[in-house]
Amino acid sequence: FSGLIYSFVATYITAKALDFTAQSISASRVAYIISEQHKAIGERILNDLKRNSTLLSANGYKTKEQRHILMCAVAQREVFKLKEIVASCDKDAFVIISNTEEIIGNYKSEFTKIN
Repeated sequence: FSGLIYSFVATYITAKALDFTAQSISASRVAYIISEQHKAIGERILNDLKRNSTLLSANGYKTKEQRHILMCAVAQREVFKLKEIVASCDKDAFVIISNTEEIIGNYKSEFTKIN
């Protein structure tokens, strides 16, 4: 009986490990970049990563100043390059990179598909 329980536990752990590995390989990220240099960063993302980005308008809660936020979806393997691009354009940029479960929608055929 105990062998059966160990077998179920081992199977469960193996399945979870395989699922985690598969998700990590094909994982996508969404980056939110707040920077005064949003135009330069957006151009570099477009030219270097072949990714489009969306420019969002926002207002600072405390300062009420208008800010621009670049939102960009990238593959996990592109995160390091994205960080390099942002740092080279604006060392003071504020960047949030989040995991994303799924990305659905259109993309231009000249761009590389994320997954």
